[in-house]
Amino acid sequence: KQMKILKTELLVLAVAPAKAFLATPPKLLSTRERTQALPPPWKTASRLHDQVRSAEEFITEAAVSGGPLDVRITSAAVLPLLPSDALVDVYYAEMGIKALGTIGDVVDAYHTGIVFSVQDHDPETMPDVPPMFTVEWYALNFPFGAFLPTVNPLAEGSGDILGLQWENEAHAFYAPICDETRWSKGKTPVGTVSGATLAKYGEWCVEFCTANPAYQAYEVWDRPVIVPGESRRWTSSYTCATFAEDSLTALHDLGKPGAGLQEGGDRALRRPKDFLRRSYVPMIAGSAPEIVDQTDPEEAQGVRDFYIELSRAARGKGEGYEGGSLNISEFIRLIADRLEFYYIYDQPKDEYFRLELVKPYFALTHLYQPMSLPWQMMDLDGDGVLTDPARFREIIDNESFFSELTGFASEVGGLLKRRLPDILGKKLKKNLTPVLVATAVLLLIAGVEFDIPSFASGTALGIVLGVVGSQLLSKK
Repeated sequence: KQMKILKTELLVLAVAPAKAFLATPPKLLSTRERTQALPPPWKTASRLHDQVRSAEEFITEAAVSGGPLDVRITSAAVLPLLPSDALVDVYYAEMGIKALGTIGDVVDAYHTGIVFSVQDHDPETMPDVPPMFTVEWYALNFPFGAFLPTVNPLAEGSGDILGLQWENEAHAFYAPICDETRWSKGKTPVGTVSGATLAKYGEWCVEFCTANPAYQAYEVWDRPVIVPGESRRWTSSYTCATFAEDSLTALHDLGKPGAGLQEGGDRALRRPKDFLRRSYVPMIAGSAPEIVDQTDPEEAQGVRDFYIELSRAARGKGEGYEGGSLNISEFIRLIADRLEFYYIYDQPKDEYFRLELVKPYFALTHLYQPMSLPWQMMDLDGDGVLTDPARFREIIDNESFFSELTGFASEVGGLLKRRLPDILGKKLKKNLTPVLVATAVLLLIAGVEFDIPSFASGTALGIVLGVVGSQLLSKK
């Protein structure tokens, strides 16, 4: 009973931030309206634009509007054009997410971006190039669209059996300034690239946005922390942190061969000595998420019911409900029930995935973990072997089945090693070939010892159990 109470308290803590910043229902916007909507809470004074202006025009407009005016990166030409041999320093920037309040700082949840600083900037020879500029990726409707869909009434004859409207469109943006006070956690120097590399990076940004048009907050792992080469990741997120991590990798790969983010030789910024980390939102599952068959009325209704209840709890509204948001006891009951499973939406494929959660359900205390970067290789075990601190285990087909079989074989093997010799000695007929049985037993024990659910050990298990079973039956 005490464990159940503790579980409930932890789950309330996990969902409380979402309930807090989802308390006010959002205004539904058309696609065109969303392009002119206010960006995330950390940029409440901003407006979005698709037109590139000079740094002087940008700063003037920012002063009039009270905040920076971000520009969508719809083409590589949005970023400033520099001489191919110019050098640009690269920084990884982080700031607290204001929408999460103090809890965001407690659990290490940060918004991230990439800041560029032009070396030897000359305003006379580079009038259209700002001395510093920022590139970042975010959802246009944060947090509402990023986490929850709007649940609409089902229209008869429409063919839509879910009625879920997502507003999680996201994009990369450029701002020809860097507000030093905004990046409250600071800027970490990462390296230096050339003007030629920066031009390639602009093209990469467009490709990234085309491939990832929507915000997807959740990761799905098999444990709360990244154990290099052992932890499994079944689902990757697409957030500002994903964009920042992939941006640093792209800048490394697009640069001069062999130079990475160290173009310019002695003039390049040195790479950081410590791990670069990012925010994740890991959900913990025992197996890979399963795709929902949206043509199955029962499965589709399960998805719809899930979001109806979740929206009711977070927003205080939902189809079929009257009287506002859930009271505390109802909300706790909902959390306790719903955290046994969860649904994740893949917008590019328009597919829903159902995942069975296992303890601790959400890795609330492990949101801030290492990035996977080409140069970030560490001797983690002290044996001289360099390892990526954020390398996940490769996922193979039927891995869940093999894992279960291995566990089963281990349990059976322990039992057989204790009892099989005695059983064989007492129960087997004398005319049974001893070599066959001995070989099967050795193969089975070897498979168990090395934790390999191989064909050989499976065959051996079949032989042993088949032989023993037939002999036992013959005794009756």
